[in-house]
Amino acid sequence: MNQSLADQLAATIRGAPAELGPPELQAIRDLAESAAAQGQCQAALAAIGLESGAASAWARAALLEANGNSPEALAVLESMPELAWGDARAQRWLALARLRGKLGQFEAAAALREAVRAAASYRVIRQADAALRALRRRNLSLGPLRPYRIAILNKFTADFLP
Repeated sequence: MNQSLADQLAATIRGAPAELGPPELQAIRDLAESAAAQGQCQAALAAIGLESGAASAWARAALLEANGNSPEALAVLESMPELAWGDARAQRWLALARLRGKLGQFEAAAALREAVRAAASYRVIRQADAALRALRRRNLSLGPLRPYRIAILNKFTADFLP
């Protein structure tokens, strides 16, 4: 049986674990972006319905952002329950930084700082670096930035280097 993207998204949300991780967040975001690209945004929002929880909030925000409604997507993300510490929480903060940057809000830098604090992997640090570069291209005030030096002390530190 060939399910629509809206139905797939709703099924993914219902099947999502209570503690969302980066793979679940990415799967939901990919489905939401595909649904929006195929003009199924309203159908997907209707399929989600009144579902509550982090997975449905993440899907709503992704659908709204992909549909060009950044202010509403930002409001949904800001009201979303906090995720577990680590990359899942960092992904939420990166999305907040991206949306705030699109809207020209100076709080984008604070969201980006929280994303870096919560990051547990090199991949998220790289995403934060790309978000920082995007904010700089938009000439948003990032506040006082200080250069840091990183000393390579052991293998763990080297994991964060390209």
